[in-house]
Amino acid sequence: SLQDGGSIVHYLEALAQGIRDQKLVLKNDKREVILEPRGLLSLEVSASSGGSRSRLIVKVSWSEHDEDEPHGTLVIG
Repeated sequence: SLQDGGSIVHYLEALAQGIRDQKLVLKNDKREVILEPRGLLSLEVSASSGGSRSRLIVKVSWSEHDEDEPHGTLVIG
C-alpha cells in the first residue's frame, strides 16, 4: 500500500522490535502470521533506481535449524 515516510518508519521499527523479541505478529483483516526468528538470520538488501522510480528491497530469512553459515559483512552507509 502507498504510505508516507513516517508510516514506513513505524512499520520498520515494529519489525525491528519483533526481531529483537524473537516474535513477529503480522495480521490483516483476513489472516494472522506469527514468526519466531531465532538463531542466525540472513539479511539481503538490494536497491535500484531508474527513471522516475526507485526501489529498496529488504529480505530477512532464517531456518529452523542453525545450518547456514554466516556470509560476508553488510555495510550500509
